[in-house]
Amino acid sequence: MRHPLQNSVRTIAVRTWWLTLSWNIARCLSLVLLAGLLAGVLDYGLLLQDAGLRWILAGCFWVAFTWGCWQWLLPALSHRYSDLDVAQHVERFFPDLGQQLS
Repeated sequence: MRHPLQNSVRTIAVRTWWLTLSWNIARCLSLVLLAGLLAGVLDYGLLLQDAGLRWILAGCFWVAFTWGCWQWLLPALSHRYSDLDVAQHVERFFPDLGQQLS
């Protein structure tokens, strides 16, 4: 049975993980939307008729998508916040707690 204070710290850690994950999903989606918009504008603006150039644009889009997932989603999915790290972080922002949490 955990102490109620430890349960509160664990709840903060889980919420922080979800917030970090949702923030990084939004970053990845914005990168994908911007890359798709840029590819579409280039295709429309340059009036590309060559299939090879369109494949290069599509490849650039998928490279941007893969890089965004690699850079932002994978670290967010694999990172876990320990109870001690969260408690020390809370204590830094609320110095009146002293060393009560950690």
